[in-house]
Amino acid sequence: MQRTLTIANYIGMLLIVAGLLLHLNEAALGFWLLSAGLVPVLALRSYNLVLAEEDQRRQHFLLLVSALALVATAAALWYNRSYWVIFIAIAAVLDLYLSFRFKK
Repeated sequence: MQRTLTIANYIGMLLIVAGLLLHLNEAALGFWLLSAGLVPVLALRSYNLVLAEEDQRRQHFLLLVSALALVATAAALWYNRSYWVIFIAIAAVLDLYLSFRFKK
């Protein structure tokens, strides 16, 4: 079960990156790939927050905030706003920070 969820998360993140790259190349498919990638990422981060142990809830909450920043990115892309980069930066900084915070 855990392996399936991990693979779904990786596929979602790859779709998000592919969607952003396509958007930078001004392809209309970019937004839809990003949106498709958001579904498993947002769902898995919400699921992990619910099942998290008490000492890891804060980290999982920040991962959920990072996923919501990606949702804000999609909304900014939908409305053709240039500040979508700020939301990507927020998500990247939170993910980078949390990659060093989780216990192995």
